[in-house]
Order: sequence, then structure tokens, then C-alpha cells
Amino acid sequence: MDNQKQKPPYTESDNVKPQNFNQQQNPSCRIFPLNSQPDTNTKDTISLSVLFRTISQPVLYFIAEENIILYNKAFENFYPQTGNENITIEQTIERLWETENMPAVINDLLSNCNCNEINKINRTVRISKYKIYYWLYATIGKNNQRLAWLIFDKNIDDTEKTGQEKKIDASSQMLDIFFSNLSHEIRTPLNAILGFAELISISDLSEEQRKHYLDIIRNKGRLLIHYLEDVMELTKLESQNIQLNITETDLPRLLNEIHKEFLDEINQRKLSIELFLKILPTSEINICYTDKGRLYQVIKLLIDIALILTDKGYIQLGYELKDSKQINYFVKYTGKALMADQQKILTNPLRIKEEISDPVIQQIGLKLALIKLITHCMEGRFSTEPFEQGNIFNVCLPYKRKEPRTDQSSQPMEKPNWKNRVILIAEDDDVNFQFLEALLADTHAQIIHVLNGKEAVEICQSLPKVDLILMDLKMPEKNGYEAIKEIRQLKGAEIPIIAQTAYASKDEKEKCFRMGCDAYLTKPIDVEAFFKVLNKFLNE
Repeated sequence: MDNQKQKPPYTESDNVKPQNFNQQQNPSCRIFPLNSQPDTNTKDTISLSVLFRTISQPVLYFIAEENIILYNKAFENFYPQTGNENITIEQTIERLWETENMPAVINDLLSNCNCNEINKINRTVRISKYKIYYWLYATIGKNNQRLAWLIFDKNIDDTEKTGQEKKIDASSQMLDIFFSNLSHEIRTPLNAILGFAELISISDLSEEQRKHYLDIIRNKGRLLIHYLEDVMELTKLESQNIQLNITETDLPRLLNEIHKEFLDEINQRKLSIELFLKILPTSEINICYTDKGRLYQVIKLLIDIALILTDKGYIQLGYELKDSKQINYFVKYTGKALMADQQKILTNPLRIKEEISDPVIQQIGLKLALIKLITHCMEGRFSTEPFEQGNIFNVCLPYKRKEPRTDQSSQPMEKPNWKNRVILIAEDDDVNFQFLEALLADTHAQIIHVLNGKEAVEICQSLPKVDLILMDLKMPEKNGYEAIKEIRQLKGAEIPIIAQTAYASKDEKEKCFRMGCDAYLTKPIDVEAFFKVLNKFLNE
């Protein structure tokens, strides 16, 4: 069967151009939404599909060998605006394909394309009375797959466009970033994961070797997930699809939790690094108003970078009052120092691969770009300063004061009695679960712990009684959103579901409630808010 499916090979060293797919394929393409696409088994196809599902721009994605066109949710919302609301989305795509002679145009781009290289052009098309702008990309992947995608500008003009060429949304630029880094950040960990998974299947491995290979697979998988999350987040921020969620934030508690989280990681990875925490006396500053989730994200990214650049020595995190209106959050590390010219390049991800040769420094580019954008959204400033052994990263943010709490509000809280209550915790991070378990220890509730959304759904199917679910949104196998949807289909509104995640925009909160959540908690979890929310659903 495999021999029947083989395609003529094409590599960078071949002088032969790819065959014209328009002559090989049936001219009538099959059209599907991205979330129901037929199974594909290549890294390029899977990686692009994941990205296209998340970006805010309308996308049509063409897989030449399969003669398939896939459209994302943004295109589904976009096409009625083109004046074609009286015809189906499939008919709209077919008309566009025919009007633009798309097979010939794509084939022309591919004929001048080497393996893993992207060619692109900017075009306009008139649909009904509207002029629509789009960018067309084409590439040949490592597995010889010929792929193309169209990204549309969501702003539709009803007049002729003159002057400077319209700038496409930042989402299209992120695809350049995605592919320019694909070979290193995507393929390298994937090759390691697949290679060591194959080695584990060998029966004569010692237990020590098997454990070592599993550690490699876990670490490479974590690197891959972090890279994809950085790309997705940067796409959202570049398109300014973000709203701050300003809440009361206990700074010592927040930094203590981050410190504990990274201490555990350093110990697990057996790194020769010490992690110190510098917190101001509570008399100077304790509570402020800020986006707690975004602040957590920025500090975490800074420590991630410091860990990448530090082989041995120390990392120090903390904060200090810059003046009466600003707080400076800092991470100081001993390790590879960033030069001034590197810092400027690294905050522009499009230049990283071209101008930075050091593979260690290349790893931190997306993270620095994220820090810069988030800080800007929070009306702050990001800077670096050298010292004799490394660098100090500074994030200066507005200090918005909070009136001190009354004596009544600071009274110790009485723990509830939830005997005979069953609480299901879906959380893949062991440290986060231990914290929740400790919070609930004196409540006498029965706790069930699962590591992903798939297991959460299975527990709800098999157990006759679950009184409440604490659902992390970002988990492997099946994420929180998917699990919530399935549980609601199984149980209706019977079980209260409380979403929990490391950071939350207003859009994410709205999505949670649309999917069927009853409440929402932002990490690091405020103890008082935690019990207040759970009391609402568990106390009779």
C-alpha cells in the first residue's frame, strides 16, 4: 500500500522542478473547514493547520497532492461581508479559485521554489462591488508536499485603492517567522521525539536507558509546545487582539509562587543554578492594581530567558519602587551577556535567523519580542543593562495604589466543610495541583486528580457523582475548552465547571463562558477568591 502512495521525490539538490499539479489533479477541489480536515501525517501540514486555526486573519489553505482547500473560522465569518451571503462558502471559494486562475498562479510560485523555501505575492480580487486584498504563499515541505495559503485583509474597500500598497495584518508576518524558524524549533525536537520513541520500542534497553530516553522526549516535547505557544501569543499581540484585565494583585505572593515554580524546575532538571528572590518589605509596597496574569507571564518569560543563557551561577528576581508612580520588576542573571546590537535585533523576530548566528541567542528572540509587546500593552517599558557577569532585564510598569485593607477583611478565613463532596481537578502541572490540594486539605472534600481533558471526560462518564470541576485550560491530549464542551454534552449544566489558567484576557473569559464554564479563576490563585467562588457552588 505504501508503494502505491509514493510521490516522485523532490529535494533541494534536484534540478528538476516540481510537476504542475494542475495537470495531475482533478480541477474540482474538495473543500473543508480546518477543524474537520481529512487526516494528514506530515509535520508541515499539521504545524500549519494548528497555526491557521488560531490566527485572526481569514485563511484558505491548499494541499496540492490531496487537491484539498481548507478554510479557517475567520474566513467563515469573513465571506458574507464580500457580498456573497446568498451563496455557500464552498461556492464562494470555487468562484475565487476560478476567477484568479489559482492553480496556475500557485504552480508558477512553486516552480521557482526550493525545498522548505517560501515564495509569496500580493494580489487583489474584485468580488461583487468590493475590492479584496490578499497575500498568496507557496512552499515545498521537507516531505515534498506542495502547499499554498491565502491570507485576506479583513478590511474590505468599496472604492479603488490608490497610493501606498496596503499593509497586511501582522498575522501574515508571523507565518514568515513560523517557517523561518521551522527547521530548528519544530523539526529538531520532533526528530528527537520520534527518534528516541523508536529506540524505546527496542526490547533490550536497560531501565536506566529507557528512563533517560523518556526524559529527552519529555524535554523536547516541552520545548516544542513552548515555541508554538510563543508564536500563537505573538500573533495575537501583534494584531492587538488583547485587552488587559486589571485586578488587585498581591506582589509578594505572586513572586513567591513564581520563585517556587522555577525552584522546582531547576531541581528537577538538576541545574547548577541558584535562584534568589528579592521582595520589598510589605510596609513599602504590597498590593497594587495591574493585570496579574500578564505580569506573571512577563516575569516567567524573563526567567525562561535567563535559564537559557545561564549554565551555572545564579538568577535573581524581584521588584523595587522606581518612584511614586512606577515599579521596576527585574531578573538578574550570570551567564551569556547580550550585546547592544543583538538586543535590537532580538526584539524583531523577522530578523533573528538572518542576523543572529549563535543558536543559544536565537532561542530567546520570540520571548523577548513577547515581553516587549506585553510591556507596551501595559503602558510600561522594557530594557536591559549589562553587569560584569551577565545582564539585568528590567520591566518598568505603572504603580497603581490600593487603599489598605480594613482589619475586618484581614481576619483569618474559616475553612468550609465539604465532606461528601467530590471535586475533580484537571491539572497537568504537578506543582499547581499540590497547591490546590493543600488549599482543600482541611475541607474534607474527596479530590480526584486527572492530567488532561480526555481523562476528565472519562471520569465524568464513569462516576455517578462529581460535585465540581476545576478545569485547567491548557493541557495535553485534550485541552480544557474541548473537555468542557464534551462534559456539557454528556451532563448538561449538572456539574459546575470553574476554569483556571495562568493568564486571562477578556476575550478568553468570554470564550470560557460561551463554552459552558460557570466561573473563572486566574493563576496565581487568590485564596480568598478561590473559596468565595467554590462556596457559591458547594455550600447548600
